[in-house]
Amino acid sequence: GPQGAQGATGPAGFQGAQGATGPQGVLPTTSTPNISALGVNTSAGPTGTLLSTSDIISNYSDERFKKNITIIENCLEKVQQMSGIYYTQNKLAEKYGYNNYERQVGLIAQQIKPLAPEVIKPAPFDIDDEGNSKSGENYLTIQYEKLVPIVVQAIKEQQKEIKELLNILEQRGK
Repeated sequence: GPQGAQGATGPAGFQGAQGATGPQGVLPTTSTPNISALGVNTSAGPTGTLLSTSDIISNYSDERFKKNITIIENCLEKVQQMSGIYYTQNKLAEKYGYNNYERQVGLIAQQIKPLAPEVIKPAPFDIDDEGNSKSGENYLTIQYEKLVPIVVQAIKEQQKEIKELLNILEQRGK
C-alpha cells in the first residue's frame, strides 16, 4: 500500500556533557618571526643564509613609481674612494652568530656612508622590533645591490673621459 504521512518531531533529548578544552593556539604576533635560514626551492643553508635556485626579485624599478628623477653625479670620484677588500671575520663577529673564517670580499660600511648614505642600513642582527640598536653600538651593513647604479654611472663617466682623451689625441695627430 501507499506510504503513510510523516509523524511530528519528537521532544529534544538531553544535552550531552561538554568535551575537554583543546590546547591553546598560537597567538598572533606583530613582529616578524625569527627564521634562522631560508631555502627557496632548495634546502636552507647555514644559519643566516638565504638560498634560492632562481632569481630574487624585490622592490621596484618601474619608472611609473618614481618622481624627482636625477642622474647621480661624481660617481667615478665616489667609486675611486671605495676600497674593495679581502677580510676574515674577527671574534666580535662570532659573538653575533657569524662563524665563517674563510677569506671573504667586501666593502666597509663606514667608508661608503659619506659617499652614498642611501645604501647604508643598520645591521639586521643589531635591530630590535622598534628599529633601535640592540647592542647600542649601531652596527652597519651595505645594501650592495644599491651600489650598482653608482658603478654604472661611474663607468659612463669614465667612458666619457676616455672619449675626450681620444678626441684630444686624434686632434694632435692631424
